[in-house]
Amino acid sequence: MSADHTTTADPPAGAGLEGRLSAVEAEQRAQRGILEQIRDSVRPAAGAPAAGGAPAAGAAGPPDPATIAQQVRAEIAAADQRRADEQKETRWRDEVNKTLDKMRRERAPREPEAGLRAVVQRIVIGRQR
Repeated sequence: MSADHTTTADPPAGAGLEGRLSAVEAEQRAQRGILEQIRDSVRPAAGAPAAGGAPAAGAAGPPDPATIAQQVRAEIAAADQRRADEQKETRWRDEVNKTLDKMRRERAPREPEAGLRAVVQRIVIGRQR
């Protein structure tokens, strides 16, 4: 048989089932006391209102599934809105960049008309000076 590891202290020698049970119960009471101290230190003071004005979530029990569903729906809607805003901003930036590129091309200086090709072109068109 393996040893019972639920208690930190071994029951007195020769103690039967009753001794073991009382040792386990004593250990559980000690652990419960420690857990209650931790819980009390985490909870807000009795006079101070909890965040949001609602009672602590741990004290009220598990959250209502309907409120969880509402929160999930709200987060999904918010994520969709953020994605739509990002797409709108991206389209706007693309349009601005296209317009700026078009303006740069329109203002770009022309190549100087020099050389044999330019002279032949002027003669053919009739712009020889």
